Amino acid sequence: MIREQIMMRYDALPKMQKKVADFILENPTRAAVMTTTKLGAAIGVSDTTVIRLAYALGYEGFMQFQKRIREDMLAQPEHIISEATIDTDHLNEYQRVLTEEIQLLSNMRSNLSNLKQLQVAAHHIAAADRVMIFGYYGEHTVAYQLYLILEALRPNVSYYRENSIGFREIAELNSRSAIISVLYHPYCPGTLELMEQVKKKTPYMITITDSAFSKGAQMSDCTIEIPIIGDAETHINSMTTVTAYINLLARAVKECSRDAVLQRVQTVQSQLVQPKTRYLHLKSY
Repeated sequence: MIREQIMMRYDALPKMQKKVADFILENPTRAAVMTTTKLGAAIGVSDTTVIRLAYALGYEGFMQFQKRIREDMLAQPEHIISEATIDTDHLNEYQRVLTEEIQLLSNMRSNLSNLKQLQVAAHHIAAADRVMIFGYYGEHTVAYQLYLILEALRPNVSYYRENSIGFREIAELNSRSAIISVLYHPYCPGTLELMEQVKKKTPYMITITDSAFSKGAQMSDCTIEIPIIGDAETHINSMTTVTAYINLLARAVKECSRDAVLQRVQTVQSQLVQPKTRYLHLKSY
């Protein structure tokens, strides 16, 4: 431990090195990230003095000394959560929720109906001329994640939150388009209203939801029913299972149009590399 090493040699240290040692003992968090110059300036000594302290304590240099400070910080009791610091009732509740999450994920493997619906949805997503994704409030995170994934796999994918879609976007929809709605209790009215609007353009409607009997599911051509764990008091839902299904859906879409997907991924990756290449080219002049 750094503290013990310093205290063992403290009396033999020169006055200026003692100042550095005192600062490190009192401010280990700051000392763990500061450069020798900034550390010296904060204490009022030269950076050479800081480096000499590291040597005096048996280190090959300040970087090695600083690494040991960080390691000691991580090993401190205040950085370790023990069962004794957690309320037992809360701990039991956390364990219960995690157990439920694991069970729901395990059940996914045996739900053949959902897997079949997932393959149907993937086929329509891959074949569509455009794909629109809706998800508001609690569903926004996973809906947007789905958008980012699909946008990387195929062209003409868009994501809309409440009041963000315009008449032109709706007018461009047709029977070859696909709509994906992520809809969970308490079922955002904005999502339902938007689904009602776009359904008039007869796109293929896919809904990811917690109930096949929900209003959103009834408007859909393909319903993927994914149970989740929700908090009845806050309506904050855990989307672990939904995230897992989204990953499966992305894989299924890839397999439906594998060559086109791989070509698009390569194109996107090359475009990401180009700016850096151009910068290096200009820098060489």
